[in-house]
Amino acid sequence: MTRDEVLAAIAANKTLDGLSLAGLDLSGADLTGGRFWGVDLSGADLSGANILKTGFRDCRLAGVRLAGTDLTKLDLREVDLTGADLRGATIFMTNFSGANLTEAKLSGTALRWSVMQRAKLTRADCREATVEKLLLQDADLTGADFSKASISRMVVLKADLTSTDFTGASFFKSVLRQCDLREKSLRGQRWHTVLADECDLRDADFSGADITMSNFLKARADRANFTGAVAQHALFKETSLQKAVFAGADCRQAFFGQADLTGADFTGASLGAASFAGALCRGTRFGGADLGYADFSQANLTFANFAGARLYMAKLHGVLTDNTYWEDARDTRLRGHDKDLEEAETWTPPA
Repeated sequence: MTRDEVLAAIAANKTLDGLSLAGLDLSGADLTGGRFWGVDLSGADLSGANILKTGFRDCRLAGVRLAGTDLTKLDLREVDLTGADLRGATIFMTNFSGANLTEAKLSGTALRWSVMQRAKLTRADCREATVEKLLLQDADLTGADFSKASISRMVVLKADLTSTDFTGASFFKSVLRQCDLREKSLRGQRWHTVLADECDLRDADFSGADITMSNFLKARADRANFTGAVAQHALFKETSLQKAVFAGADCRQAFFGQADLTGADFTGASLGAASFAGALCRGTRFGGADLGYADFSQANLTFANFAGARLYMAKLHGVLTDNTYWEDARDTRLRGHDKDLEEAETWTPPA
């Protein structure tokens, strides 16, 4: 079928059903209102074509060229877009649910307010893409490349991201819930206000990263490297941080309540007004750290090292301090055990 025949069929309001249009040049064509049912468009050139309000049900678009094409509000559910060229396409409120985007070319493309749940993005090239409000629930991101991408309000749930490349990418107000990011290098990146609860972050590298106001609730981050990171107001409640390194990090007003900080290193860190309430700090190093107004209520500080730490107005109510090292610690106006608070905590109503 030729280009002219396709356009004539669309003009006549005919459904194009079960045809092979592989390799056909439809670039710049007006395909508005066209209905392509079960059509093979592999390798076809649709770059710059008008395909708004065009239907592609059960079509094969592997290797199709959609560069510069407006895909606003287009329904591409379950469509095979393997190796498709989408560079420069307008992707806004586009539905790619269940689509196959393996090795798709999306570098430099803006992906806004779109859905890719259950989509397959294996080895997809999303370098330097602009991502805003993109839903990737249950998507396969194996080997996908998001290096230097600008990512905001992206949602990824329960994904294996160990082979996904985020080198130089920035994250803002995004959700990476229950994802596997083991050994991932996020060094120096902007990870601002990211929800990473229950993620596996063991051996991940956040050194020099900005993780301000990010949420790591119940995450596993043993041996993770946060050296020099900015973690102001970050939440590490019930997080496993065994042997994690926060040396020189800015963790002012961060929350480490009930976290496992066994063997962690906070040497020289800024921890003003940080909370370690109920945390396990066995063998944790706080040497030279600024702990002004920090709260260690009910924390286990067994074998912890506070050598040279600044503890101005720090709260040590109900702490366990067996073999804790305090040499040269500055404890001006240190707030120790509070008997009145203990009485309130242990009070039981009369029978």
